[in-house]
Amino acid sequence: MTKFTLILIALLIPISANSQSFAPREPASDVRHGRGQKLLRISMGILAAATVADAATSWNRLEANPLLQGPNGRFGAQGMSLKFALAGSTIAAQWMVSKKLPGTNRAMAIANLSMSGILTGVAVQNYRTRPSRP
Repeated sequence: MTKFTLILIALLIPISANSQSFAPREPASDVRHGRGQKLLRISMGILAAATVADAATSWNRLEANPLLQGPNGRFGAQGMSLKFALAGSTIAAQWMVSKKLPGTNRAMAIANLSMSGILTGVAVQNYRTRPSRP
């Protein structure tokens, strides 16, 4: 594993540890929202992992997206910061909305899983087109 991958994994471990809740369970009448909350949490983790995979496979390569390009046209710390800030703010906003409007959990989870699929596809494409090492 590269140093970069290990750093990204170390950054994600606290996020997954925070998802545990030791609060008392909700009443049985709210089972449907409980399942939606669990699905949303899982989809948030998948979205975070897909974002990390995309960033790891894009690192130090030419970047087509001008917003993510560094000064030399490559994906670097600037692009990674923006990519992680967008994913983090999306997850934070969804977390707040899920507390106020629990009926939206399933829709937000579907959106997360859709975006995760796109990011995973990009990561696979990046990995396949990686130049071979001599």
